[in-house]
Amino acid sequence: TPLPNGDYPILNALLDVTPFSHLDDLANVLVVIFDARNLLSYLFTIIFTREIDKLNIATRDTFMRGNNITTKILRTVLNMFGNQFLEDIIKPLVIEVCNPENSDLVFDTVSHRGSIGETLQIPEFTKSRLLHLAKLFFDTIRNSLGAIAQQIRTMCFILFQVVHSKFPEFADVSVAIAIFLRFINPAIVSPQSKGLISEVYLQPNITRALTMLSKILQNLANKQYFRPNPTHDMTYVNSFLEENFALLVEFNLKVSMMGPDNYQNLRETNFVIKETDTFLLHSLLWELESDVSEHISRLSYFSVSRKTLHTLVTQLAHLGPPEQTKNPPTYSRLSTSLLIPNEILRNLADKIDYEFAKELQSADVLYQHGLSRANNMVFYLITRKVNSSFYTQHRVIDHILYMFLVQGKHCNSEKWEIVIDLTQTKYTETFSPDLLIQLLGRLPPQTFSNLETVYLYNVGTGFRNSIRLIAEEKINRVKSFRRWIVVESYNKFTEYIDISQLRIPQSTLNLTQAQQIFQNVIRTGFRLPYTVKISSSNFWVNSSERFKIFFTSAPLNDIHDVSEIEDVSFVEEKNQCTVKVQSTPETLVYVFQTDSKDLYKSFRGLQSRWNSQQPVYIGLDLSNYCQIQPSDLPGTLLNLALLNLGSSDPSLRLAAYNLLCVLSSTFRFELGRQLNSAQGICIPENNTLFIRKISKEIAEHVPDLTLEFLTEAIKGFQKSDPPRKHLTLVYMAPWLDNLTKYADHQRTKVIIENLLNDLTFKETDMYPTIQAKIWGRLGHMHGLIDTILELFIRVSTANGLDSRLTYIISDSVVTLASANSQTVSERIIKRVLIVLQKTCGDLSPILEHHILWNELAVITRFLLMLSFQNRLNA
Repeated sequence: TPLPNGDYPILNALLDVTPFSHLDDLANVLVVIFDARNLLSYLFTIIFTREIDKLNIATRDTFMRGNNITTKILRTVLNMFGNQFLEDIIKPLVIEVCNPENSDLVFDTVSHRGSIGETLQIPEFTKSRLLHLAKLFFDTIRNSLGAIAQQIRTMCFILFQVVHSKFPEFADVSVAIAIFLRFINPAIVSPQSKGLISEVYLQPNITRALTMLSKILQNLANKQYFRPNPTHDMTYVNSFLEENFALLVEFNLKVSMMGPDNYQNLRETNFVIKETDTFLLHSLLWELESDVSEHISRLSYFSVSRKTLHTLVTQLAHLGPPEQTKNPPTYSRLSTSLLIPNEILRNLADKIDYEFAKELQSADVLYQHGLSRANNMVFYLITRKVNSSFYTQHRVIDHILYMFLVQGKHCNSEKWEIVIDLTQTKYTETFSPDLLIQLLGRLPPQTFSNLETVYLYNVGTGFRNSIRLIAEEKINRVKSFRRWIVVESYNKFTEYIDISQLRIPQSTLNLTQAQQIFQNVIRTGFRLPYTVKISSSNFWVNSSERFKIFFTSAPLNDIHDVSEIEDVSFVEEKNQCTVKVQSTPETLVYVFQTDSKDLYKSFRGLQSRWNSQQPVYIGLDLSNYCQIQPSDLPGTLLNLALLNLGSSDPSLRLAAYNLLCVLSSTFRFELGRQLNSAQGICIPENNTLFIRKISKEIAEHVPDLTLEFLTEAIKGFQKSDPPRKHLTLVYMAPWLDNLTKYADHQRTKVIIENLLNDLTFKETDMYPTIQAKIWGRLGHMHGLIDTILELFIRVSTANGLDSRLTYIISDSVVTLASANSQTVSERIIKRVLIVLQKTCGDLSPILEHHILWNELAVITRFLLMLSFQNRLNA
């Protein structure tokens, strides 16, 4: 809602504080919301005014040529409302260029070079044809003004008015830049990306023709002539440009004449605000609430915008965090639904965890590269990189299927193939051959029918054994695939995919580089010989016997890491070398009877080299040890220094002080000259005020250490004597204030759990102090209230209404409310209403027997506690 002065303070704040990684999401949701409310003209006015105010006469040529929120909103508007224009007007023109009669034309002048020093000659028929196409493109666009969507014409109208107010002579050029540079030219240069043509790859001369047409139209939009160029001379086009400059100006003025008031009765259907749009805006506002509030508070008219800010904060407090995830999606759901009109994809978008999807994407679990010899697109699935102990197989399928549908939007209309790289894959509940069957079976029908070939690379014994666990009827569902091909070597791939188009990961190729090779090795229980290859970190067992794999047969390639070797033994009487290997679904045992002594020595040498490279604690029980990451070091050492500054030992206090000096200098704590390293300095034992002051200043200057420091402080607290426990609470307090900046971080939740379990529950002697210094302070932090209450309810429900821990938590709720009564009471009342509503779906004759009774009873106890001193009415 705008202020009386016409300003949108929240919108302006979002435009300024939103991180670059979320600008696409912000642009999408702003366009949808403003269009649904018939307020696009206000949005255009704000963003164009902000952009033009940054420019002067020297920098105006950079207008709309960057990658910022203005250009992203511009691109979003053009993508949302310009597709029909591209389909109706630009598509026939592109098809005309792709006409077979142009296949013999040579548009690239480089191929017509003469000898050195000779002037390049361009075939006249090429010039004539190119100019004919350029005129056809421009005249068609110029005469199709009515086909441009009203929202785009409104954008041009506002753009012209804003630019004209500061640079009158540049106004029509800015409109041409928006229409041609950002809208029409990208569709001409890459018609595949806009869905104008089905061909993935065009002939080079056709691609060159489209590029040159785009250059001509762009120079026309910029009102610039071509300059002489010895390699790509385009000066012969200048006469065409000169003839059409005036017509372009006329086109720019006409497209800019229809403003927002000229078509109120002719409006097309607006975008409807969907739940995903609301969720996206909620996510952005929730994450950026503090930055938005700070931005608005710095405005010169803050007294006017104070009510707007208060309304925003209140609404967010009532709504709480977004229910699905507390992080804005890293994949733009809105843009995805526009790009791929696929019901399966839209359903998946609401199920996936975007952090896990981002992890899979960054690991290159699934990607597309090149073409096969049959001219089909080739996808690659690297199965060993699917590593998640948290997600079930069904959830993993959802994520991989979502990634494929996003990347493989052309697979509905084109043939495609997929390479499954099974090298060194662990077959567990998270990933197995059954996952492949389910994944392929859940593809959209048209995509499924376009799948030509499935390549299985480096199939091992574990994969073959896992196939036996799959029901026959499941396997029969995918019999309709054209071909299943098992590829046992990199060289065999060249029969199906050219080496220049093949993209097997380098990590896979590195695993197959052997230093020792043993051929014709007899393995007990098998008829045909094996080949054993040993490298510096793994070994490879290849069978020459063929085994059934789904609907084909092939040799097996088992590649094992040296860490998987459980035992290596040699029985001289039987001339046998036995290697026991950890594997799934069952342990593998290799018994070799040929070259057994040499094999034994090689395997033992492989183990010895690997053991010598491991840290000395290999083989120890590390369950009670804590690993320290490099990023944890400053926080660990800082806690060590502050804690020992309160020691009763003078030498230890001096060492802690000097450590603090070194840390301040090394990690730039910005403490000025308060610390000076010295020998023999006298440090009093009662220096609590000094420690609290130093800790507070470091917490303010280096908030990035908060999570590491608090984690170490809690660990140190448990091992300290009572005096230093009190000291720890003193210097921890300033760092607790920083937790609101990391409210969505997983480590913040762990820290709050540790404060409850390791301090509040265990420290009976210091119980009142902990309540006041920990929970009383955390109560002031609005961003953490939901996380804390969720933890309290979960722990209390698990331990029962009458447990000691529930009584302690009830006291902690009261302490939270003493600092922030309104927020705490609102959250608890909202929670009890939600639980009561859930009971309607599962009736029970006695309330105490209902499945939700424990939670309801715990929340009721919290309400009773808060009713004392009337905190529920705060």
